[in-house]
Amino acid sequence: MTGPAPGPRGPVPLRPVPDARRLSDVDAITSDALLARGDPGLRWLGEQLPRRALVGPRAGLPAAPADAADIGARVARHRGVDLTALAGTGDGLRRVAQDVRGRHRALAEEAGVLWDSWAGPAADGVADGVVDVARAAHGVVDVLEEIASRVEDAGVLVTDAVGELALALGALADPPAPDDPPAPVAADVDAVLAAGPERTTASDVAVLRAWAAALDARLHRLLALLDRTDAVVAQTWADLAADVERLWTRPPIDPASSAEAEAAQALLAELVAPMPVAVPDPDPGRGPSGLRSPR
Repeated sequence: MTGPAPGPRGPVPLRPVPDARRLSDVDAITSDALLARGDPGLRWLGEQLPRRALVGPRAGLPAAPADAADIGARVARHRGVDLTALAGTGDGLRRVAQDVRGRHRALAEEAGVLWDSWAGPAADGVADGVVDVARAAHGVVDVLEEIASRVEDAGVLVTDAVGELALALGALADPPAPDDPPAPVAADVDAVLAAGPERTTASDVAVLRAWAAALDARLHRLLALLDRTDAVVAQTWADLAADVERLWTRPPIDPASSAEAEAAQALLAELVAPMPVAVPDPDPGRGPSGLRSPR
């Protein structure tokens, strides 16, 4: 075994690989809880965008790139995902995998005791059956654990994407940082609007335009983030649904005999088929995500 690769000043120490993130470690039980962190920003937009609608005609500007209702509707697409249920699905599949292992282990132990005092064609037939079940059990366990892992990974990806959106929304309501350059604020805009169109000066129009430009720039950044969030979430759920469908319906082993295939299907029918795998709807445009099961 070779050591760390040498660097310009000697060997570079190897860093430990961090543990895989678990969905059960996320500090939220639903996507609604994540998005609640962005609610102050949504309220802030609800205050600013009506003001922006008044500024446009006075300053000769086009309408804002989005209104509060549009943004609220797009955020609402990502509500309704039960992260706890997804984590429970993964944990449940792992428990079933452990059950399959346990059943096979118990069968092998009982058969081992039997073979100590039994020989002949009948014993050989039982031995062949135990081998078939063993191979089937290994295949079923692999399928269950892979689906559990895919569910976990998808939940973490969606949590990260929705969490990033929530943080960006919440930041909209943050006050300007001390080192930010001076810029018109809502009170400056309200003062100009209150004076009436006939008293609006060129400097007033400059104030309105500067304030609107800053708000529009923030809206464009938010809309771009919403586009990315929509794409990531939709692709993640679509990939998960395809993975579950593929894993669930494929033969859990590449059987060398029909007996192995029958044993595998019997295990699936008994232990797995009654347990649905919840997969949120991959289309974020349908509102709160529904849950469905593979065929």
